[in-house]
Order: sequence, then C-alpha cells, then structure tokens
Amino acid sequence: MLVPFKNINTFKLNVPNDESKHSYNSLIYTLESVAYLFSRYFPTLGEKPLIVLIDDSISNPIAYRTSGIILLHTRPERWSQAAYQFAHELCHYMIPDDSPGRLKWLEESICETASYYFLRKLTKYWKRIEAPFYDCDNNPYADLFTDYVIDDSKKATPFNLFDESEIINLESDRYQREKNSHIANLLLPIFQKHYKIWKAIPYLCSIPDSLPLKDALREWIQISPPESYNGLIQIYSLFFEEEFPL
Repeated sequence: MLVPFKNINTFKLNVPNDESKHSYNSLIYTLESVAYLFSRYFPTLGEKPLIVLIDDSISNPIAYRTSGIILLHTRPERWSQAAYQFAHELCHYMIPDDSPGRLKWLEESICETASYYFLRKLTKYWKRIEAPFYDCDNNPYADLFTDYVIDDSKKATPFNLFDESEIINLESDRYQREKNSHIANLLLPIFQKHYKIWKAIPYLCSIPDSLPLKDALREWIQISPPESYNGLIQIYSLFFEEEFPL
C-alpha cells in the first residue's frame, strides 16, 4: 500500500497491507518532516514523484533517479536512522542527473552533509512543533536526531584536502565513508552559515566530466545561482590554498 506524504503528495511510502502498517505511522511522520525541511531549501521538491521503500535486507540505502525510488536500509521503528538515510538519499535525488565521475566523491560528501545538516534542523523543528514522540525513557525524541548525527560524524578520518593524491584516491573510490564524513564535517559550518548553497546542489550534474577539481569547482560557481556564490567560494577554499580568482 502506498501512503502519500501529507505535505508532499507526490511522495509516497510503501507500507505493508497488514496489521504491521500501524508501526509505520511514526516513520512517515518522520520522513514527512525531513521532506518539509528540504522543501524550504529546494523549491522544486515534489515535482518528481518519489516512492520510498523500507528494506533492511538490502546492503545499503540507494536513490534511483530514473525510476523515482529511494530504498532505505532500516526498520520502521528506527526513526533517526531512517531520517539520516532519507536526508542523504533525498540529496542525491535532488540532483537531476548523474554528476561527473570525477566528482562522485564530492556528491557523496555533500549528501553526508545533508544528513548532518537536516537532522539538526529536524531536532529544532520537532521541538518547535512539540512533536508527540518520545524515547524509551519517555523523554521527547527530538534531541535523538542530533545525537545520532553527532555520533555518526565521529567515524571521520582526517586527511589533507590540499593533497592532490588524496583527491585522486577519492576519484577512484567515492565510497570512502570515513573520508566522506571528514569532508562533511568541514562542509557543515559552511552550509550552516551560507544556507543558500543548497540551491547550487542540483547544478553538480551540469559540470563537464573532463574537468579536474579546481576547474570543476570554478565551473560550479559560474553556473550556480548568484546567491550561492559566497558559500561556494568557501568550499573552493577547503581544497585550494589560493584565493578564488574574482
């Protein structure tokens, strides 16, 4: 059974047709909250239909842009994990086409940043609306979203982003989760200060595939909305010691 999100009816959650569907009520409230927060930064959210499926037998969560499906590797009672995965995969989904092969690692790191960013927003949002959900100790659940991403970010392995060999290594394997997390930890304060960077994320797929990182980031700055400029300059500075040429 497909249950539409109340706030974005083009998004639907696949729920089993039996008595267990009641356990999905809190989960869909969680996913609806994440989608609502995304809609404040991505005005086109909801233009493409989406079906979300929960399946803890798969190896990893994944977004299929063409078919309009997001698979989450979790269970309906694991709200923080579901929100974390949904924010990550929804970030991928908001990029309308494949990003350049040489920038897949950057897309992964940005989508990790989306989890770190939006789950903190989710904590504030649930507190503001006094969401009626509680943990096992009967405390309001909201803080557990932030606790979850703080704990997850501890997996980060620091490395020198100015080292070209590190970038080449990331280009060869985008799924280096500890390094993705390190980059996300550095990106997070930039996104928090320059929140309009989110408007630049869909433009990642418009960068030519052949460009090395420096030229790719410069191109991204040029083709993105002007309000994203200051934040993108800060991202450029994470990887290159020289100032961006004005």
